[in-house]
Amino acid sequence: MGELRQSHDGHPAVSIERGGRKHSGLRYDDYKELIENTCRSWNRGVEWLRDKFGDNYKGHMGLLGTALVACYAMSRCHDVVIEPKIRRKDIPLDLSVINPDTAIVQSEGLLIIEVKVHRKEPIALTSQLDDFILKYGRQLKKWGIYLAVIHFWMGGRTPAIKLPPWAVELSLSPGRKLDELYGELDRLLQAVVGRNP
Repeated sequence: MGELRQSHDGHPAVSIERGGRKHSGLRYDDYKELIENTCRSWNRGVEWLRDKFGDNYKGHMGLLGTALVACYAMSRCHDVVIEPKIRRKDIPLDLSVINPDTAIVQSEGLLIIEVKVHRKEPIALTSQLDDFILKYGRQLKKWGIYLAVIHFWMGGRTPAIKLPPWAVELSLSPGRKLDELYGELDRLLQAVVGRNP
């Protein structure tokens, strides 16, 4: 089983630590509690959000998506840093300009992910990582750094929207089991890593 970590310094090109510019406002212990609940059942994660934020919990569903990705990674024996701040060591690119939700430490490198959770169909599926991936994705891949965007759909999937090659989409329909979700994430993220620009 992987671990939720506050930092990782084992990559030759970058180091990561919790506390990037994008703060959810959750303390580390609260995030850990959300992740523990979500790892039992994603519906328990929703209940945790409801208890924490009351009627405003729907505005915090992105936290559930990040918790799901952390649970997935740890179930696959990968360590995870949530809301990572990325510092370069030995590469010419400055990754501190991006604000990902998670960094997954894999044997083949780092998988840095932005997570989006949608309750309604957006006009377009965009991410703050899109332009960065387009511009630097090939270079980063040479250093074993992969970037991806995960779009979770609450209650169903909207197939009419075209996704860039570094993005995947998954349905969070009521009653969906975590094992099924993790199996789909395995397949989709392996494809993303293989076709990263």
